[in-house]
Amino acid sequence: TYLVGSDYLIRNQSRFLVEDFENYIKSLESTNMPNDIISRIESLKSAIGLQPVLTEGTRAALRGATGTQIFTDYRGEEVLSSYRPLELDQVNWVIMSEIDSEEAFSPISVLFRRFAIWFLAIGLVVVTLSVIFARSISKPIRELTQRASDLAQGNLDDIILLDQKDEIGKLAENFEKMRRSLKKLITEFNEMNKNLEQK
Repeated sequence: TYLVGSDYLIRNQSRFLVEDFENYIKSLESTNMPNDIISRIESLKSAIGLQPVLTEGTRAALRGATGTQIFTDYRGEEVLSSYRPLELDQVNWVIMSEIDSEEAFSPISVLFRRFAIWFLAIGLVVVTLSVIFARSISKPIRELTQRASDLAQGNLDDIILLDQKDEIGKLAENFEKMRRSLKKLITEFNEMNKNLEQK
């Protein structure tokens, strides 16, 4: 949080100057601020009344507006800023409260990444379970289809056995009953035919 006068100059010490003076000076240099201003800030180790703050927020607040928005601050960094005119007798100042966008939205980014990871993990589990489920259904059906095809071609010796307790298992059981009945019927027919030939 900092104050800016009607001349767009900062009225209190920047926390960035206090916390990390060298990087603060480097950030001012990267914003194309005039070298004489940077030199004065550097020699006085103070930005009060020296550093211009010409941002969307200071312009809007000096016009009397109050608001919150994202824009580039005096260091050239994107910030989430709230601003408003400061109501003091005979002083036309504004108060700016800012946080780096990266810092402000970091929890949201972390939460989004976590949701994305969970979403992908759950999606992977669902797809895996779907494939397993589909195979558990299709494998017995393919096996039963093959046995029915063998049966249609006259192979009555292969036992049709599916150890399942569902509709597919019942269908396999009925195919097995039909195979035994056909085999018994053909065996009886062959024996009768053999007996008739011997007579």
